[in-house]
Amino acid sequence: MDPNVQIIIKKLIELQLLDRELVESERKHRENPRKVSELEEKIRGQREKIESEKELLKNLELEQHQKENDLKYREDKTKRVEAKIRAVRTGKEYQALLREIALTKKENNEIEEQLIRRMEELEQIRMGLVGQEEALKKGEVEVLAEIQKLQQDVEGIEVQIDRLQAQRAVITVGLQKTMLERYRRIRDRVSWNVVIEVKGGICQGCFVNVPPQLFNEVIRSDSLYQCPNCQRIIFYDGGNPGGRTPEAG
Repeated sequence: MDPNVQIIIKKLIELQLLDRELVESERKHRENPRKVSELEEKIRGQREKIESEKELLKNLELEQHQKENDLKYREDKTKRVEAKIRAVRTGKEYQALLREIALTKKENNEIEEQLIRRMEELEQIRMGLVGQEEALKKGEVEVLAEIQKLQQDVEGIEVQIDRLQAQRAVITVGLQKTMLERYRRIRDRVSWNVVIEVKGGICQGCFVNVPPQLFNEVIRSDSLYQCPNCQRIIFYDGGNPGGRTPEAG
């Protein structure tokens, strides 16, 4: 058993554990600003929706005002026609004016019904806007608190990343560049568990049997070996109960 091999394996195991924590911290560091942007966009969207509703309400109120003026004009016109009846000289003209008055009153009633319905619609929109603005105020407070927490978390994550990178620099002291490059290539392919134990003659990374001769060499720990199937660096811990003996096939 080569003590140097044991030291390298121990360092690589520590390195892969640290790298996993480092990658997770870096992921959070990237995601938190994205989450902040999403929260800000959510509030921005709610504000834009309210502004759109207000613009719609403004247009509807203007239209309502125009219809009210139109109704008032038509009612005044009806009164003028009714006043003309007194000066009518012929029955034909009288009947024509009565028909005109009846038609105008009918149209006026229809317009008045439209105005009533529109007033109800406008009131619903106003009430809806009040509710939306109240919800927006509450949401802004909650979102602001969440954004502040995310920003504080970012500061803490940055401190953690610095600490982990410093620890990584210490761990990699003594590891050759070729070894680190080998470690990186394996990690890029398998993500995690670059260094994995062999139990009972089975690689715990891919769960495929290691050839007996290779297993015997791994047990001796006189060099670094890789699983023929997944290419992970493999080692043997003789303290595992139930582990296969070197002679087992």
